Amino acid sequence: MNAALFAYLSPAIAMLVGAWLGASFDGTDGATALGAMAGFLSALAVARVVIGLSPAPPTIPSTSHSHLSQQEFHHER
Repeated sequence: MNAALFAYLSPAIAMLVGAWLGASFDGTDGATALGAMAGFLSALAVARVVIGLSPAPPTIPSTSHSHLSQQEFHHER
């Protein structure tokens, strides 16, 4: 639950902080919008680095023989 809370709230908080910084530096709507975008993109960049540093989760080995036929994956149009 903590990971989901962090994943959803960190970009929103970063966007609000970026908007606040943009508004405090210049005070215009454009600076506020640019600050919000910069905050959001920086949160995405940090998340990408954190995900890259974390170990890969274990995978479930798949068998080479599937019980589903190939016809189940094709739909008639």
